[in-house]
Amino acid sequence: MKCSNCGQRIQNTWNFCPNCGIRLDLRENIGGYLNREEYLKERQGYYDLIFNNFKILRSMGDILYGEAEPVRPRLSDFGHINILNLRKFSFSYLSPEHEYTLYKIGKIIGHYLVNAGIRNDPKTGGLIDKLSRAEKPWSILENKTIQKKCEESWIKLGIGFIKLDDINRGEGKLKYIARECSSSRIHSTRPPCFMETGILSGMTEALSGGFWYGIEHRCKPPGDSYSEIEIYLNDREEEPMMELITKDESNSILNEVVGLVVDRSETRSDRIGDFFYIAIDQVMNYLLVALSPGYAILSKHCGKICGERISREAELRGINDTLNYLRDLFLYSGLGIIRMEEGIDRIIIKMDESIYASGVENIHMNLCISLAGFIEGALNEATDQRWEVTETKCIANGHPNCEFQCKLIT
Repeated sequence: MKCSNCGQRIQNTWNFCPNCGIRLDLRENIGGYLNREEYLKERQGYYDLIFNNFKILRSMGDILYGEAEPVRPRLSDFGHINILNLRKFSFSYLSPEHEYTLYKIGKIIGHYLVNAGIRNDPKTGGLIDKLSRAEKPWSILENKTIQKKCEESWIKLGIGFIKLDDINRGEGKLKYIARECSSSRIHSTRPPCFMETGILSGMTEALSGGFWYGIEHRCKPPGDSYSEIEIYLNDREEEPMMELITKDESNSILNEVVGLVVDRSETRSDRIGDFFYIAIDQVMNYLLVALSPGYAILSKHCGKICGERISREAELRGINDTLNYLRDLFLYSGLGIIRMEEGIDRIIIKMDESIYASGVENIHMNLCISLAGFIEGALNEATDQRWEVTETKCIANGHPNCEFQCKLIT
């Protein structure tokens, strides 16, 4: 028996696929599997829940159009772009099919970017409403003022540079030129900007209505001077036929990102910098963790893979060396501010200003699961021992800060 989503061999008693995390326990009602598209559309219906409980998302309009008081006063509300890349390509490494999941999450983020961000400017929001009432969706997309706001939003949020290059009403197609996206330093033979493609698709849907999907036809990493993304109008919701990055290539890309993290190499030009607005990462992280218990487990496993590789690349040895390095890395990358307390048989790590949980109301969830995996992987690799790291407290679970318990398994 195989998982209908990723092809992983499964047993008929399992509730979740161990590879892609999709829920399998509904087979009696849905004929054996749950369609990925329907599953993620269900998550898109959580718009109000996320908007009402994630302060940093509600502040997006202030970031774009005014002065926003940071949710994180010491770290600011921006994180390093390679943290996003570690998350993306560790998931892609586990299964290329996860690129569809991240594309779909990108679409949801695109809806937020328009509705929580661009529309916050009264003139722009009024213009969109006026053209929407006149049922002129193409006029919205062609409007230079609106397109300018879209371009500016990408720059201010640290996503990249975009430019609408062509509109073809007859074919129902938009062509964008993109530069300096999150993967601009990545060497790949296949398009790696699946999340940015999703964001553009979601923005187009939020502006004009209807169903839109995107395909990256040309990518900068192989040597082109820019990426080319086309957005297509469709009569129904469906996923694009993406050219997926293979598992082997994702492995190579992940190693490349790890090298950039350890070397602290500049990834993009000074025009945009290497930091992005963490509302993007918070939405992505929440949707991955909340998608299913299987995905929560995968999130920790991906963090563990990244922690092991960074520990190996940085040549960390011993507990103190590792914890000091992680404290510095978390601070530099905007992951959080950590401090350690040693107990009798365990280490307690307390973290303030979490990249994933800062500004989140009590939604009764631990959101920093991947960071627990990250710490666990780093300790395992640096000590040649087995550790178990558990997130025991989280801002999103009603605590004043996040806390990890690190216990040596003997």
